[in-house]
Amino acid sequence: MISLYSSVGNFAPFYEVAVGAYIDGRTRAQWLIPLLIFTFLYNIPICTKALLDLLISKLRGKIDNHWEKTPHTGNGNCYIMNHAKTMKR
Repeated sequence: MISLYSSVGNFAPFYEVAVGAYIDGRTRAQWLIPLLIFTFLYNIPICTKALLDLLISKLRGKIDNHWEKTPHTGNGNCYIMNHAKTMKR
């Protein structure tokens, strides 16, 4: 049961991209889906390092919970809206 849950959860991005490409009818993109395995393999060491860093910091008792707030100006969609206006012309 755990293996089934893990395989579905870990491969969810592959399923999402595949279904999205299929629904959009992008046959060329469907051929590129197997290449996503490289991003999966690239993320394994990154996630492992993050887990090890977390465990080491927990064991040492040195946890820095400082959060830097990102400033927002409120015009995040301006590029999308400008592009949509030019497409209507």
